[in-house]
Amino acid sequence: KVYNNYVNRGTGPGLMILGVGHIMAYNNVIVNCGQDSSAQGQDGIFIDDRPLTGYPALDVNVTNNTVVSPGRSGIRLENTHGTIVAVNEFHNNLIVNPGSTSSTDAYLSIRNGALDNSSGNSYLANSSQAGFYNVASDDYHLTSGSPGVDIGVDVSSWGIVQDKDGNNRMAGTKTDAAPGE
Repeated sequence: KVYNNYVNRGTGPGLMILGVGHIMAYNNVIVNCGQDSSAQGQDGIFIDDRPLTGYPALDVNVTNNTVVSPGRSGIRLENTHGTIVAVNEFHNNLIVNPGSTSSTDAYLSIRNGALDNSSGNSYLANSSQAGFYNVASDDYHLTSGSPGVDIGVDVSSWGIVQDKDGNNRMAGTKTDAAPGE
């Protein structure tokens, strides 16, 4: 489990998941990562398989994360070796202002035959649309008018019942697409 992290600025991905078995990444805030000055940039969250004989294949659950201004994709599942399990979960993620100009790779990029189940995600072109509390002071909580409020799906069956601040995830009518209000 990789959860409740705040990563602000960096040249590499904000989170890099290279592993085996079931990995959950939730309630993370990743801002301005992947800014490596290359033409393609790096991703907010980068996931790829590194198969090891005798170990279970990688499967991921990436839920309730906020990714703002990554160098390339908000979340990228690469599946280089083709060993990632059939269905990976991507829910309630708020992705804002990705660096990629490709409409298929900008926000959630699922590549090389990997399959996903995704819902409740919110994709926005710029920070002013997101309804963040105060970007100037690096406060990426959502205001009540944010398009990320109350659009998510219930993920309590995975044990994700609190937001990054320890508040009940079902505070409104539905779960928000972000790690905390």
